[in-house]
Amino acid sequence: MNDADFVVYTDGSGIDVNVGASVCIFKNNILFNSFKFKLASFNSVFQAELAAINFAAGWVLENSYKINIFTDSLSSIEILKKSSSKLNYIHQIKNNMFRAIGSVGLSWVKAHADIPGNKLADQFAKAATTKGESLLLPAPYSYLKKFITTYILKNWQRDWEESKSGIRVKEFAPLADSTLLTHN
Repeated sequence: MNDADFVVYTDGSGIDVNVGASVCIFKNNILFNSFKFKLASFNSVFQAELAAINFAAGWVLENSYKINIFTDSLSSIEILKKSSSKLNYIHQIKNNMFRAIGSVGLSWVKAHADIPGNKLADQFAKAATTKGESLLLPAPYSYLKKFITTYILKNWQRDWEESKSGIRVKEFAPLADSTLLTHN
């Protein structure tokens, strides 16, 4: 977008179990405003990247500006370009972007390429992993699948150990085996 009022860099980061997102808004190459968000430990960096883009689109809608958003998350851009998604959160972001048509440009920038705005967004996203405004997002499917599988295996192992039957089998298979689970 050639007539943008602001240039916005977004980023998401994960350090250990902490996840953060940032939005850095520039006017004439000077930092105008920034936002840091701390997500739950079960959220993914991908969700953080999308949350930052969504926040920027929402900021435009609230303030009636025109912006160019730059992100180093090509996967975020790709999922937003897809015609369909099963995830409600993706639909919400697409809806915000659609409502902001004519006010928002979205482009990819290479990560770690010495682009000052992107470097700052990266630093702020890392800082947000420990100190940022709390942002609640639903747990991703991958987390839920892992959580449920772990729960099932833990209970299965407990039941297996406490069972009075199958003593001979326990000699060969002392642990519950996740490869025996059937799931999609």
